[in-house]
Amino acid sequence: MKVISIVDDDYGIMFNNRRVSKDSVLNEHIIKMLDGGKLWLSLYSKQLFCDYENLEVNQEFGFAGRDDFCFVEDSEIVSYEDMVDEVYLYKWNRKYPSDVKFPKDMLNDFKLEGSTDFEGNSHEKITEERYVRKK
Repeated sequence: MKVISIVDDDYGIMFNNRRVSKDSVLNEHIIKMLDGGKLWLSLYSKQLFCDYENLEVNQEFGFAGRDDFCFVEDSEIVSYEDMVDEVYLYKWNRKYPSDVKFPKDMLNDFKLEGSTDFEGNSHEKITEERYVRKK
């Protein structure tokens, strides 16, 4: 499976049961990257991608297929770590208050395959990092 998460500089993703930030251009960028593939996510995260047709509102990522994407925001991913082949991190390039963080230790089994920056709507610079599992 492929994991997508949006993080701040401290890998924060949520604070007080809310996402730390959002950006409409980033959401469109992710939808384009999905290219019709299935996206697994929580009911909370669904509002970000409500126009995308191939959604699976289910946080039981263990049922996701090898080519499926799982959006990690208010969902737990560590239990499914062995199933993950790729990780796409979108970085805000700033710090927000957070009490839920992406498990960055998971990236120890991955190598950075590429990084690109683009301009968002509410964020001047958003960085996309693509990690692939080390062989």
